[in-house]
Amino acid sequence: MVPTLDYIFVSEFDKLKGVVVKRQFPSSPAVDQLEGLIDLLMPLNLHKYLNTIHYTVVPLFIDPVSGLISWQEQTKNCERIYLYTLSYFQEDSSYRNGTAMALSILTRLPLFDTFKPLMTYLLHYVMATPDKFDTVELALKELNKIRIAELVDEFRLNKHARFLLSRLDDLSVSVPSRLTEFTKSDRFFRSNLNLGKTKFPLQIPALPLVSSSCAMYGIDLARERLLRDYLIKMKNIELVLPKQPSLVPYSSIQPLHVIFNAILTKKKIVLYSYDSCYNDLMDIAQALLLLVDGDYPCYPILDLATLDIPLHLPHYIVGTSNLLFKDRLPWDLFLSVDSNQLLVREEEDLFEKKVQKRLSSESKFRQLFRRGTPSVPIIKEGIDHIVLDNSWDPTFPLIDPEADKEFFAPVTEPNFFSTGFSFTPSIPSNAEPPHIHTQMNQLVDKLVADHHGDLTIYQALTKYLYELDSIVFKAFKFYINLSKLKSYRHFALLKLEEPDFEDYTLIPELRLFIRENQVVLPLAINHPYKVDMPPPINNKLLDYYTSVVNQNHNLFKTFQKIEVPSDTVYYWLDGYCFELDLYLLSKEVSQLLERGKDVGFPKRKLYQLFRAINQLLKSRTSGGFEKFLAALYVQSGGFESFENLLIIASIYINKPRNENDEVMIEFKRFLSLILNHQFLTVYLLPLLNDFIKLSINDFIDHHMY
Repeated sequence: MVPTLDYIFVSEFDKLKGVVVKRQFPSSPAVDQLEGLIDLLMPLNLHKYLNTIHYTVVPLFIDPVSGLISWQEQTKNCERIYLYTLSYFQEDSSYRNGTAMALSILTRLPLFDTFKPLMTYLLHYVMATPDKFDTVELALKELNKIRIAELVDEFRLNKHARFLLSRLDDLSVSVPSRLTEFTKSDRFFRSNLNLGKTKFPLQIPALPLVSSSCAMYGIDLARERLLRDYLIKMKNIELVLPKQPSLVPYSSIQPLHVIFNAILTKKKIVLYSYDSCYNDLMDIAQALLLLVDGDYPCYPILDLATLDIPLHLPHYIVGTSNLLFKDRLPWDLFLSVDSNQLLVREEEDLFEKKVQKRLSSESKFRQLFRRGTPSVPIIKEGIDHIVLDNSWDPTFPLIDPEADKEFFAPVTEPNFFSTGFSFTPSIPSNAEPPHIHTQMNQLVDKLVADHHGDLTIYQALTKYLYELDSIVFKAFKFYINLSKLKSYRHFALLKLEEPDFEDYTLIPELRLFIRENQVVLPLAINHPYKVDMPPPINNKLLDYYTSVVNQNHNLFKTFQKIEVPSDTVYYWLDGYCFELDLYLLSKEVSQLLERGKDVGFPKRKLYQLFRAINQLLKSRTSGGFEKFLAALYVQSGGFESFENLLIIASIYINKPRNENDEVMIEFKRFLSLILNHQFLTVYLLPLLNDFIKLSINDFIDHHMY
């Protein structure tokens, strides 16, 4: 079992030796084995801020067998461990007119902020009684009796599930029955430490456990103002030398977006603070890590002795009090907390990417994201008027991982026919801010002005990052692919008129071009798919993507630096590669429901819609169901669209139908797939209305037994 703490130790600043460890539990192996590590326990400018508790975090690795710690992962058995320290400079008559001491823990659980009240108590205790460490040792023993690691493991979820759960107003999380040392009260899992005469309360916020892979480091967003302070700081930052197009794509860009662009394009970021309190720098680093869910290499405090630690990393966030880092460590952004300046280094080699508790106010604010959906009678009426078309073809692209490998393998033979073709996407060149940035700037102003808490700010900022990646950048990708294919088709038609190419035909050449250039097409719903069809250049989709690109054209340079996600799911038909645009799929769902009453539900659209969803749910990639739900949530501002999909499927199935009806088969698959999904049964089912629960029960009674 993973212990709550691996080590706890007390250190102090000695005027001759520097920072030294006074006492460590357990006593071996020594935690000061790593060169330069002990010097990171206290910020260099700690002496400037008397009687102020500072906190620092250093990510490390530990071999669970030997207990040895290291900067890098030495063996396959190594696990991530966090060195979390509280340091304090107390004014007195000793050296430098004060005594500097620190209390540190090494824990494999990313919940260190949860231990901050206990550590504060212990730090003041050892400062008051410098030679007594029995309470510190007792705290270690008592903490390791509490099975916090098992509690954390109970809620391991994928990133799309976490995105959704961080937005549920009525989320109910129970204590596993075997973990009897915990009780659930309000928003917390609670326990107690027996420290002799004192029973010290320990409370772990429940929301971070289910909504963050790093458990939000134990930070309770309902009480903190970490993100609010971050937004206020960003409003006062001055941009200096903004000459990197991917980070500063237009002159009036806000520093907030420059930093977001740097994280999205995986740049090197250095944070510097010497005259300012180091907690200010730590707060910025923590805010950024919260927004990316810990998915970014980050060393919030380093000094010259540890300068080489991040050098092997392709991107990072590094914090320091040493100005020499500005010259000795590569960086794209250098944020000086002291001067409130954000320096942007000029890009040297721009390459063209190959496109392949304020609950009441917060509740009201979240209603801004919500839209109405049709009622059950409207859905029933739409079902009764399904538009039947016997000429439609049930052919539809399929997910095939083996086809992925072949399509994206390097091309060995050049296409002679395409010689002479060149393509440059048509991107507007004016300095108008992107539409998504304008909307976000207005939202940030409102969040700050209306004094919204960190939870609402977290929801708003992570939704913005989701939309930037899943809507805007995806629109750039498909706009370029469709435009390139359309341009090549025109090129090919002209070339076929030349005498040297009279034996060539159009469709085979288009196929070769798609394969050679790895052109991925958007998967259109309600499209007449069939075998041996020409490349489906959907002008309706192209118009939509063109509109999104034109509204956000100044993000094109940023898009060029974005890496293709590794969990992308591709659909295949007759050698063509398609990617499902989940945001557009969600719009199709909403439009289907809105128009169903008047025009009925087109059978081909219903079939293709649920066929695409079912394949995503069955695909090997993890989180297909949650990924689909997240897109529905962002598009409609809630789970109403998903609820109505359940109603459509259950009502359709319960009417007399031909058992071989293609739509009936897909509806059954859809309900069977989601009803067997743990995320639905554990987290969503309790929130569904009674009519949907009855419909689901009817489906189970008639079709699953």
